Amino acid sequence: MIPKDNGKRSVHMRLQAAEPAGLGGGLGAARQGPWPCTVSDTAPCYSFSMRLAEQGCFPPMRSAGIDHTGPDGNHPHKSHMPPRSPPSRPSLIRVLVADDHEVVRQGLASVFKDSGIRIVGEVANAVEVVRVSRKLQPDVVLLDVRLGSDDGLDAIKKIRDASPGSRVVMLSAFDSLTYIARAVSAGAHDYLLKTASRAELIEAITNASMGTPPPRAGEFRRIVGSMANKTVPDDIDVPLTPRETQVLRLVAMGLSNREIADALHISIETVKEHVQNLLRKLSLGDRTQAAVWAIRHGIG
Repeated sequence: MIPKDNGKRSVHMRLQAAEPAGLGGGLGAARQGPWPCTVSDTAPCYSFSMRLAEQGCFPPMRSAGIDHTGPDGNHPHKSHMPPRSPPSRPSLIRVLVADDHEVVRQGLASVFKDSGIRIVGEVANAVEVVRVSRKLQPDVVLLDVRLGSDDGLDAIKKIRDASPGSRVVMLSAFDSLTYIARAVSAGAHDYLLKTASRAELIEAITNASMGTPPPRAGEFRRIVGSMANKTVPDDIDVPLTPRETQVLRLVAMGLSNREIADALHISIETVKEHVQNLLRKLSLGDRTQAAVWAIRHGIG
């Protein structure tokens, strides 16, 4: 029986009298170690220990292995944020290789070993690269400029139509300004020479798969910038408009009217009109003369 509290008992005595049955050991036991409570004793154990803390006898126990779950089933000092999931491993980059030389295709398989790049298909001509692109929907199409008698550059737009999510990286033996400009106008993502290192090739394919632009120092980016340039050189006294200057620069790069239209996102008729205007202003007879004139005056 709990004696009547006359207000003179110490806090220690009052807490001893208020200890719930079944905990055992009294206040002294509470000071000596963990509460001997079971899972079913969770609520009273939490309630009594917190009351001890409130009276200043000792702080709530937080040692390893001690259950501090409150009566509502929640931990009073624990965040309710969901656990972090481990970072997901990046998926393999799926590449379709289009080259008419078998030794090149086999060499690329060796180059990409243990690189996170997987060759999902190999083709040797322009017709097959379009058909297989439509079927496989690869991340990247690694395309040669010459596929036997086929022009790989002419296949770029067809590949993009057949597989809109694929990006095209040209891999060529030709270090040609015209080929690079044609690749740009057709929508290729990058243009590499077959003399590129393994690291450069892997970087180009990885960048293409993520939509990251090629390095600024590369020839591809330089040509892209040049094609977009509308500036008329200061030493040119011919009254060319910025657009006519841009068209003349692309003519000098060897692009056809269709390729110029694709590069500038204008119609072929508009391109023809610009070409006729600049030929008239320069007093030239044809596109070849215009290209030569542009190169001599630093526009090409």
